[in-house]
Amino acid sequence: MNILIVEDDEITCALLRFLLQEEGFSVSTVADAEGATRLLEHRKFHLIVLDVLLAGLTSGIDLCRKLRKDGDDIPVIFVSGKHGIADRVAGLRAGGDDYIVKPFDAGELVERVKAVFRRHSHEVSNAPIAVGRLRLNLQELKVTTPQGKDVALTPTEVRILHYLLLNNGRAVSREMLQNSIWGHDHEGESNAVDVYIRRLRKKLEKDPSGPRLIHTVRGSGYKLVA
Repeated sequence: MNILIVEDDEITCALLRFLLQEEGFSVSTVADAEGATRLLEHRKFHLIVLDVLLAGLTSGIDLCRKLRKDGDDIPVIFVSGKHGIADRVAGLRAGGDDYIVKPFDAGELVERVKAVFRRHSHEVSNAPIAVGRLRLNLQELKVTTPQGKDVALTPTEVRILHYLLLNNGRAVSREMLQNSIWGHDHEGESNAVDVYIRRLRKKLEKDPSGPRLIHTVRGSGYKLVA
């Protein structure tokens, strides 16, 4: 998952980056709305953590309002020192999904980021996802391979492939996959992720013993290259 932090305070920005990277997110940072706009034109992000008061002429509220006006539904979480009720209402009315007041509790911030991700993922869960020539239909529990073959998947296989697709080209650990699919309190078999990866390879790869789509990353986990 790619997160963009728009924050002009270096200490707060560094803290946010550290907290989110510790949770396995890929994080980019910019100090102003103009920089954010340029970056959003060239990269796909799954969530924006946005300060209200920014360097430059455009506020976080203005940036969020512009995104919504342009039809961009990327989730936005405001993190701001402005703590009045009117400030929070303004952030939500501009299209923000949540509003967190500084100073914030590290654990609470991380959980609220995850909560926004869960809500947003549920809202778009029926939309097919295409990466390269691989197309995953979440609603019909099937994937179309690069060779044009439709393959039926189990619900768990769909969720694992979905997570890999969202992180296309980036290594994800077994722990990240396990937590995403079964949660942090999962007490099942420790090799469950590996078992499902083998099943996916049998269904998707021409040669499961020499995978071209789902790669093993030594010492890390797996990486999908679509």
